[in-house]
Amino acid sequence: TSSVTVNLRDGSTPTIGGKTSRIETLIGTPQSDTLIGPVSESLWFVTQAAHGEIQDGSGAGLFDFQSFEAFEGSPDAATLSVQLSNSPENVILAADSLTVDQQFWFSFNNFAVFEIDTAGGADIVEIVGTHNQETVLKTFGGQDRVQVQNTSGPTSIETGENSDVVTIHSISSALDISAGYGSDTIVVA
Repeated sequence: TSSVTVNLRDGSTPTIGGKTSRIETLIGTPQSDTLIGPVSESLWFVTQAAHGEIQDGSGAGLFDFQSFEAFEGSPDAATLSVQLSNSPENVILAADSLTVDQQFWFSFNNFAVFEIDTAGGADIVEIVGTHNQETVLKTFGGQDRVQVQNTSGPTSIETGENSDVVTIHSISSALDISAGYGSDTIVVA
């Protein structure tokens, strides 16, 4: 089985031929599959194992997807929102990819906003780099540890409850930190 590309902009599936329309659920192959979103305003929700949903600008669901490893949005109109579990997680964010607990990863590009919500649990998040657009990290519950190695676009970090530690090594763009509740520590290394 080879990888599949599905282009929602023109309805094409160039790797297998043909067109798509009225998709309700799209399931990828065991290979590295690519999903190209619509040009219009859209909100992408991704959960564990790269399962998710794409909604249009009004919040109406367009369709669900599973097992896709590459996402391409519209740089002026698309938001990619990653919702993780309440369990402790190890997260690595690079300029164009996200890895969670070495269990799943995906690449992304052309999103106006990239959001990560780690929910509860004592999470460890390493921001190796960010894309050139806006990045939002929300860690909320648990004693979280965030390492910021570098940023390329405006980045905001909201740590929420408990005693969290944010260590900043280098930034190349605006960084906004909202430490929330608890005895938080911000370290500039």
